[in-house]
Amino acid sequence: VYRWRCSCLDTMNHPILYSYWRSSCSWRVRIAMNLKEIPYDIKPISLIKSGGEQHCNEYREVNPMEQVPALQIDGHTLIESVAIMHYLEETRPQRPLLPQDVHKRQGARNSRDHLLWHPAPAEPHRAHPCGRGEEEGVGPALDYTRLPGG
Repeated sequence: VYRWRCSCLDTMNHPILYSYWRSSCSWRVRIAMNLKEIPYDIKPISLIKSGGEQHCNEYREVNPMEQVPALQIDGHTLIESVAIMHYLEETRPQRPLLPQDVHKRQGARNSRDHLLWHPAPAEPHRAHPCGRGEEEGVGPALDYTRLPGG
């Protein structure tokens, strides 16, 4: 359940999700919030318009990393989709995202981690963790030889 943010709404009681519609990281948070039935307002942040709205001063105050998603909730601003989902799971346990059984929960985490490290091709804004390069349309290649231990 979500509402578009409107100046006439009392947003003090509703979390605000800064999101881009094509961002798989934003999708994860929207799905989690909808499954947990948490009402929220969306503040769209275009990663394309005007060179990327995530780079504007107003949004930099919300998330200095200049990435989506960011979630303002309970008087805090959270960033990073998995950290946001952990927070939601810990603070709103009434509709759990993970199974209670420890083995099933680990299987769900394995699936989540696989999806995290194999992003959809529709998200060309970040380097692919497997090192695919710009020529494949997924952003700059990671040079693992320059990383500590690489």
